[in-house]
Amino acid sequence: MRPQSILYLSILVAAVVAPRGLGIHIGIATAALAVAVASGIALTTHSDFSVIDCAGGPKCGVLGFIFRGVLDNENALGLFLALAMPFIYMGFGGWQGLVLTVYALGLVLITGSRTGSLAAVVTLCVLVVVRPTVRQPVRAPVRSALLTVGILGVFILGLFVPFTARDATSYSGRAFLWEVARDALAKPSTLIYGEGMFGWDELRASGVIDFSAIYSAHNQWLHVLFSTGLVGLGFFLAAILALFWEARHGYYTVVACVLIPFFVLGVTERPWPIDTIDWLAWSVPGALLCYPRARADSTEEFQRRVPLTEGDGVLESIT
Repeated sequence: MRPQSILYLSILVAAVVAPRGLGIHIGIATAALAVAVASGIALTTHSDFSVIDCAGGPKCGVLGFIFRGVLDNENALGLFLALAMPFIYMGFGGWQGLVLTVYALGLVLITGSRTGSLAAVVTLCVLVVVRPTVRQPVRAPVRSALLTVGILGVFILGLFVPFTARDATSYSGRAFLWEVARDALAKPSTLIYGEGMFGWDELRASGVIDFSAIYSAHNQWLHVLFSTGLVGLGFFLAAILALFWEARHGYYTVVACVLIPFFVLGVTERPWPIDTIDWLAWSVPGALLCYPRARADSTEEFQRRVPLTEGDGVLESIT
């Protein structure tokens, strides 16, 4: 155990007893908007730090430059805001939440982070179509089914992409990292139990990978498999399924929308840290606490007290 590991474990233990529901959305949204507003100010007043010339490279934001805001690099800002968008949308709610979410999307688009931009665009589209709310339980079977199909498709894509890439230079060099992880998984012990919390860091120390790739294998599922093996991957997927299962009584669309950017980013990044703590660690307790516990009988009681509820596109009488 290292200090970072102890800190991460403390956060997860705190999530067991922390309040669930709207509070976590407001808290994360406020913190994320502080970064977003500061980055917006940096764009106009500190462009010498926040703006980087594309220099003819393949990465460039929609305004013709790379933008890192107040964070270390463009990917850091892009991933951070993409993961925060569902919390901003549901935390503030109404037109305010939509406007602030669009503002976050605009910042992501000018960063030059391609993965972050894709995740942010997909997330906003899903939020506008699904209209999740954490302030009350809502049954939306059609939207829930569509979200499930979409998430399952992105998950399958993310699971198989690192095992099908053969050109080490493809996916902006990520294929090389995937090849390194696949080679390690050739050992039966690694495939079953993984290389441990410090396995990826040891690759950097031995010079196998560059320092810039130290934080992950750049694929969520491959990184979990590399660090914890099939045993850990099984527990990891079981935890995500548990989130969906507990949300089935009125908050399924909430947790699905929170996890949309995670699944999209997971194809070529590692949005959830599992063996260290970094600038994205807040997204894990955020997902764990993103909806209040609700039983079927409590949801039905709520619906009996409300004369009208919004279904999939229509208002249905439930009295």
